[in-house]
Amino acid sequence: MNYSQRYEKKFFINFMEEKKIKQKFDKIFELEFKQGYYCFSIYFDDLNLTTLKQKQEGIMERFKIRLRAYFFDLKDEPKFWNLEIKAKNNSTVKKRKISLSHLDVLENLKKRNFSFFSSNFHETAKTYFKPTLMTFYFREAFTSKILPHCRITLDKNIRSFPFDIKYLYELTNDNYFIVNPGLMLLELKYTNFLPSFISNYFKFLNLEQVTFSKYVDGFERYKNNYLSNN
Repeated sequence: MNYSQRYEKKFFINFMEEKKIKQKFDKIFELEFKQGYYCFSIYFDDLNLTTLKQKQEGIMERFKIRLRAYFFDLKDEPKFWNLEIKAKNNSTVKKRKISLSHLDVLENLKKRNFSFFSSNFHETAKTYFKPTLMTFYFREAFTSKILPHCRITLDKNIRSFPFDIKYLYELTNDNYFIVNPGLMLLELKYTNFLPSFISNYFKFLNLEQVTFSKYVDGFERYKNNYLSNN
């Protein structure tokens, strides 16, 4: 099981701000994999929606569990999924994850054998967790050899929809945006410290830090549908 700890800051930016940020840090950060990629996530929660409510109520110490797959082409099938539990204490994030084959994920989702996933972490092993929401977006990630402890991600065309196995095969649908397609979510992810020249440039652009959550904001959009079906 892999383990990591980091800090996160989130901002919504437009295309002009994206261009300025890329130009500013062009000599320091480079595009990971030389291209962007798609992220597909399935979030789990218990029958009381505990992880959702922890975020809504502003509880500092909280966690969430999800499956996540990455791929470069919409025609591709994920080779594997990461099962992750993400614990957060204020702005500090700790994440543990294990890898599962695409076949195992599909088989257990279809059989509704959800304990196959939740039993992997002590936080969720003794409670019934099931899939509640799916998110899908295009990501550009930037890493730095000069600042290996810093990472910048840009998430574009963020979509969200209630869990349904059929959506695993309908990822090109553009009817589920939860963020204006003219905006993107920028995340600064770092360990130890964030260099002042980065934070100062974000202040120069008058960017305001946000508390956006793909899970919570996505769920709010489809809350009535979820409640009527459960």
